Amino acid sequence: MQPSGPFFSAAMTVVVAVLCAAPAAAQPADYADFAGVWHEDDWRSIEIGPNTVTQVTPNGRWEADATTCTAAFEHQFTTRTRADLVEFLGLDNTEPYSQLTDDDGAPMGDRILAAWPAGDGPVKTLWSYCAAETHGGSLFFLTGDGQLSAIRYGDGIAEIAHYSRDVPAPSHDTLSDFEKRQVQAELQQRSFYGGAIDGLFGPGTEAAIRAYQQSIGAEATGILTRAQVQTLLYGG
Repeated sequence: MQPSGPFFSAAMTVVVAVLCAAPAAAQPADYADFAGVWHEDDWRSIEIGPNTVTQVTPNGRWEADATTCTAAFEHQFTTRTRADLVEFLGLDNTEPYSQLTDDDGAPMGDRILAAWPAGDGPVKTLWSYCAAETHGGSLFFLTGDGQLSAIRYGDGIAEIAHYSRDVPAPSHDTLSDFEKRQVQAELQQRSFYGGAIDGLFGPGTEAAIRAYQQSIGAEATGILTRAQVQTLLYGG
């Protein structure tokens, strides 16, 4: 038997009114400036949500949140000054073992400060940290020209990444030296390339790439897209 009668109708009216009057969940301060999809290159993107950062490639999505980051998770929108950045990342620490370096062991402090917007005014940032089997953090910051950059690091190793709302054009620069040598070796295996396997993409390598692109019916630009790299090296 369904409930009915004046009392039930009045009660439902009150419930509906309360639900309609309830404010929407508040978004974090400055979230709107970061929200949505940002492209690192023509292969990798991130999607920033109010409580997540999702890594996106053609192979899938990986969402960093309190569920996937089982040991610790932080997702904090805040403003920072240059002095705050120096303190937060320990860039003023003179102990060599405490300094952030790149993969080759070279100090990253000067490069990080060069990437930070000029002046000591407030900069909008997002600190995203994930700890599970591995751990690492990214300090995303708006550069003032409609672009987004990030200082990504873990275990003292740091790198600087740049993002755009638009998908960047393919570039040789998105390939590591190892990948470049892999590309040359595969092009050589397919008889498109006869030069040295040295990771240097000169006219010979670019001509071989154009020949490969023509062979698969793609525009012969001489610059591989990430999808073409995937197909060339791994067949998919």
